[in-house]
Amino acid sequence: LQMDKVTQCQDAVCGLATQFFDCIGRLQRDAPPQPLEPGGVLHPRKPLLPALGANGAEQQQPPVVPVVPEHAMETMANTARQMTHDIAAVASHINDLIVALPGINATKPQQMEQLRTLEGQSQELAKEIQLTLETAEQQLAQVQAALQDIYLDRMADTAAVSQFPLIANQNK
Repeated sequence: LQMDKVTQCQDAVCGLATQFFDCIGRLQRDAPPQPLEPGGVLHPRKPLLPALGANGAEQQQPPVVPVVPEHAMETMANTARQMTHDIAAVASHINDLIVALPGINATKPQQMEQLRTLEGQSQELAKEIQLTLETAEQQLAQVQAALQDIYLDRMADTAAVSQFPLIANQNK
């Protein structure tokens, strides 16, 4: 089934949004933990609770650094690259669809003229459909009248035959 260009664009944009959500979900699920400082800079993890010494004073502890296997980092980087490539391909496809839209480069007066032309064509087609409908209704009325006449003729023939029982018995 051939879809119109606007529907293709809408479907492609919906697909792109779905792809974004899928990518974000995969990154949240699969990416190794990397804490950020408020400025967005990576830093080693700090313990949640401070360690207390024998005298109750807070002791300095070395930061807890998450241990992430090198292969996990490589796998995630490859996954992120593939997702980026897929998103870029869909975005490029959307741009191609937009460029292919009819009248995309037309000015507003040109678009308004096109709309007036389409509206005129639509009204002409509506008149043709109305005439066709009226003709069909007239033909239907004629067929119904003919069927009514046939029915009445048959009923009259049946009534005439039943008046003469001898003829009715010979026909059986």
